[in-house]
Amino acid sequence: MADDPPTPIDLDRVVGWPPDGHSVGSVAHVHAFGQIALTAAMLEETLILLLIQRLPMPENISGPLVHKLNNRERSDWYKGLVDAQETDREILERLGSAVLAFDICMDNRNTLVHALYEGTDVATAIMKLSKRARNDPLREVKMQLPLSELRNIAEEMGTTLNFMLDMFKVNRWRKWAERQTPMPPQPEPFPEIPPRPNRLTMSPPQANAGGEGQS
Repeated sequence: MADDPPTPIDLDRVVGWPPDGHSVGSVAHVHAFGQIALTAAMLEETLILLLIQRLPMPENISGPLVHKLNNRERSDWYKGLVDAQETDREILERLGSAVLAFDICMDNRNTLVHALYEGTDVATAIMKLSKRARNDPLREVKMQLPLSELRNIAEEMGTTLNFMLDMFKVNRWRKWAERQTPMPPQPEPFPEIPPRPNRLTMSPPQANAGGEGQS
């Protein structure tokens, strides 16, 4: 007798999981955290692609070098290459904005994933987080994060990712076009620069009346 087929899982509805005692945060907050974590990984990979695209060496050589770096090193190296190589003012402006947005998004991600969960106010949909101060581990800083703000962080990361991918495509087209004679005109306008993401900080006044500084 054949085994019964597995029961299909409704991926848009979570019931009975995680088990009692394992739950951390509301489903809505954890969903936003998941968006942030997964988008951050794609942002990191896209910066790697952009950096390799700028390096004057084969990918089989540049790839291992770039992957050994951390995000700050990659970002600084890429900004240095763009400033030294780029002659098109519009491209220079867009790539500068893209890297700045990347840095803000990754700082926000790092703040969130290294914070400790303290609870959620169901009535206000505010998640409470805490973290040891960067320069003083004996000092604790706190944050109250509305679900709307958490989702906005995820949306800004998605916007930044799409903008960086658009610039990767622009650079790829330009490298191809430069090898053509005569060089073809730009097929479409450069992508518009999106608004700069908001930088998330610990210890806003409403969460920390004692006036502790940022971590």
